[in-house]
Amino acid sequence: MPDLIIVDDHQMVLEGLNLLLNSQTNINVVNLFKSAQDCIEYLNNNSVDVILMDINMPHMNGIEACKIIKKSHPDIKIIGLSMINEGSLIKLMLKNGADGYLHKNSGRDEIIEAINSVMNGRTFISNEVTTLIFPPQS
Repeated sequence: MPDLIIVDDHQMVLEGLNLLLNSQTNINVVNLFKSAQDCIEYLNNNSVDVILMDINMPHMNGIEACKIIKKSHPDIKIIGLSMINEGSLIKLMLKNGADGYLHKNSGRDEIIEAINSVMNGRTFISNEVTTLIFPPQS
């Protein structure tokens, strides 16, 4: 059962994801953070398996936080979480070490699939943004 933390600057998103994921018997949400900096400080003394990380946050965005976390905790799986549909930002998040990317329109099943995928060593990209990163070949 993976231990998971959620990082998002919107309280409603934090609480909604917490309720959704805590209803799953195979996922353990251990903490919620409204800032990337608080998450990084928590990881100085604690370990988790997966982080759901918002990209667009004040003070330190998820892209920068991902790079910092992966440098000191390479085994933690990070899934970017955002409303952003800009391929270049998604690619940058992945380049900085993210193991996956979920669009905030994703439903419960896709979120759980993403967590299971990264825990099994696979990269997960939300269906909604796959074509932004890998445009169809003509």
